[in-house]
Amino acid sequence: MKIFSTLILLLCNYFLIGQINFDSNWIFGNNGGVRLSFNDESVSVQNIDLNFDIHSGSAVISNKQGVLQFFTNGCEIKNRNYEVMLNGDSIGLPGNPFCSNGNFNPLVNSTVIVPSEINEEIYYNLHIGFTADATDTASLYLTTVDMSKDNGLGAVVEKKEFIFSDYFSRYGMEMTRHSNGQDWWVIIPQFESNCYHTLLFDEGEFVYDTLQCIGQKWDHADLQYQHDFSPDGQRYARFSHNQGMNLLDFDSETGLFSEPIRIDFGFTEEFFHAGVIFSPNSRFVYASAFDNIFQFDLEVLDVSESRIKIATLSTPDSIMFRTRFSRGFLAPNSKIYIGGTFQFNHLHVIHYPDCKGLDSNPEQYAIRLGEFPHSSSQGVPNIPHFRNQPQDINCDTVQITVSTQSPSKTERFKHTLSPNPSSSEIEISIPNITSSYTVEFYDLLGEKMLTSESESENKKIDVSSLSSGMFFYTITAKGQVIGQGKFFKVD
Repeated sequence: MKIFSTLILLLCNYFLIGQINFDSNWIFGNNGGVRLSFNDESVSVQNIDLNFDIHSGSAVISNKQGVLQFFTNGCEIKNRNYEVMLNGDSIGLPGNPFCSNGNFNPLVNSTVIVPSEINEEIYYNLHIGFTADATDTASLYLTTVDMSKDNGLGAVVEKKEFIFSDYFSRYGMEMTRHSNGQDWWVIIPQFESNCYHTLLFDEGEFVYDTLQCIGQKWDHADLQYQHDFSPDGQRYARFSHNQGMNLLDFDSETGLFSEPIRIDFGFTEEFFHAGVIFSPNSRFVYASAFDNIFQFDLEVLDVSESRIKIATLSTPDSIMFRTRFSRGFLAPNSKIYIGGTFQFNHLHVIHYPDCKGLDSNPEQYAIRLGEFPHSSSQGVPNIPHFRNQPQDINCDTVQITVSTQSPSKTERFKHTLSPNPSSSEIEISIPNITSSYTVEFYDLLGEKMLTSESESENKKIDVSSLSSGMFFYTITAKGQVIGQGKFFKVD
């Protein structure tokens, strides 16, 4: 009878995990901010005033009801009002120099947030303090947030509790549920190694730690890639341009890996950034490789032979920044969203990732996050899989989306800018323009350097004050961007 009761409890926990909404909000943004909110099958995009740069090392959490709680860029924690949480400053200092130099952590998967299982007001933020030198040791820290504090906006009640140090890979950490449906496994690869730290996280305590060495030994090139667990917790994938795809079976009861597989892509010089994401049914794994997306079928005997290219990057001329295929994540609506590299304003979507080959329906530039100078960087936030829900879909009847046009609805005017390059003066020409417009020049970091306004079709602009180099420019009329491009200033 006791065994039967325990089984029922585990099944109830498993069912509830699939119904909660801790992953319902995502935050992006450099030089501005964007919030994606997932509700059933829909997703909404909201521009927010966010004086807070978010890069690779970012995480976000909502409560069970899907209400945004807080988010972090690995340096500070901000509440749902987009303000620094009480005592949430400097969680990345003094050990992380990126927080003082650029006010964000650029290292992939270096922070993650999970909720308490016994107190709905408590959340745990695990974060890794890296140094600029990859050969230095890094440290794992635990920061605890109590959302009952500060009138429901939350406060950090335990900051940077030291866990342990080692030579960590700059991939950061991944998490997956223990087979009991409550605790979490934390996986941190070692640097220049084939060894993995496996820690069991139980309600704010680390109760188990082992180091297992298995599979391919990795070299020092471990920046801007991705690793991921399948939603069912039985597979782990790790992918980079020079190491290939690495797959391992995972036992969510013991925390041990087995059956390593390495898939060599054979084109290491053709891309740099990469991502890896599992499908909701855990059957397929997707490798996003800069200009291409590949699908692998984990149910076949030879996984490497199942590779199918499902997308090659095709960027409309009207888009200033190409959104390369970089890191992605499985969203609450069971679709996969893939972001770009250093500057991107769009997300690609795989609509039916539980379907084989092109039936998975990848749509490029499906969601626009914002116009320049706003941009996002290095993919999506690091969120563990809170759900294990395969798509309820008949793959034989899916409708394929053809996305060859620009997703922007804004009217574009043909314009010329000449001479380009120039050292002193340029002329903007916009035939048939009937309204006033503004031309703005930005440096590569998105800082506005020069503004000029006009009501005529031809406007001369003095650019002598600009330093030499490349700039982006936008042409705005009636609050909408009607043109954009690149300008080169020479001495």
